[in-house]
Amino acid sequence: MKKLFLFFLSFTYYSLFAQSIGAIQSIDTLQSIDISQSVDTLQSVGDIQNIGTAQNVDTLWDTNTVQSIDTRVAEVIEPDKESRDYHEYRIGNSIPPYALSKIKNKMLKLDKGLIGEEVKRIEDNGEYYFPLSEKDFSKLSVKEKFAYTMIYPENKPLTEVKEEVILDEDKKIFGNLVPVFTENGWSERQRNFLGENRKEVIGLIKESALKDRRLGLNYKIALKEMNAVETIPFLVDFYTTKDKKDRDILTLLILLMNDNKYYPFTRSNVYHALYGNDKQSLHESSIEYSKMNEEYIVKTANNFYVQHPKRR
Repeated sequence: MKKLFLFFLSFTYYSLFAQSIGAIQSIDTLQSIDISQSVDTLQSVGDIQNIGTAQNVDTLWDTNTVQSIDTRVAEVIEPDKESRDYHEYRIGNSIPPYALSKIKNKMLKLDKGLIGEEVKRIEDNGEYYFPLSEKDFSKLSVKEKFAYTMIYPENKPLTEVKEEVILDEDKKIFGNLVPVFTENGWSERQRNFLGENRKEVIGLIKESALKDRRLGLNYKIALKEMNAVETIPFLVDFYTTKDKKDRDILTLLILLMNDNKYYPFTRSNVYHALYGNDKQSLHESSIEYSKMNEEYIVKTANNFYVQHPKRR
């Protein structure tokens, strides 16, 4: 009887030991699970600790519960201070120094509707603004018209849609200027003024930019509006010696080449990276800033200037 009891006790101990070994083996087999079966879920056996040890591992796998575990954490990445600061720098306009007090005084009166008999109230989404009358506009000198046009685009909506800051904006070269201020903001007579006084306007832009060591967004758009290919040497020199922080000068060089369909540029990798992706918004279209990209844009723009038949 005693031998029988010892045999039964040994058999029970052996059974419990075998179950323990089987449990360990069943856990080890989890290491061979094909990760492709649970792409968004289990990444390692260690993740099982998040499930809880009270559940049976075999049952868990049999019921496909493992596949429902999502270990990813949604992370929202906000642009850093450098990106935000550079965005504000990009959208900054230049203020012409010519007859500034006179123009600002006229603008204050315009806001109150006090200038000229021909002033018409123009409605824009329920808001109103007052352009200068033809009589008063014609009385302005070239410098005054230039200052008025740069500061007060007559078709510019009072309520603007503020463009969002782009991640790592300070580390990119963009294919387009920030669409906060566009040539569409200028009225027909303002655009006509730029075209009819092209030489004088370009001279005033250069003079003002050199004085302030700054080529604001409004000046860049004016040069693009006038297709000012002749300013390429000035732009290259200004970028390399006065304001290398402003990579939108490189963007302006790109736009002048693109608008004139300069073939060596339009077949380049830079062109296709900027304009060949239909899924990328025009606002965000960009390439990484690098010395190589910078040198390519400057060199190609200089070649374009030399070869352009209408340069003045």
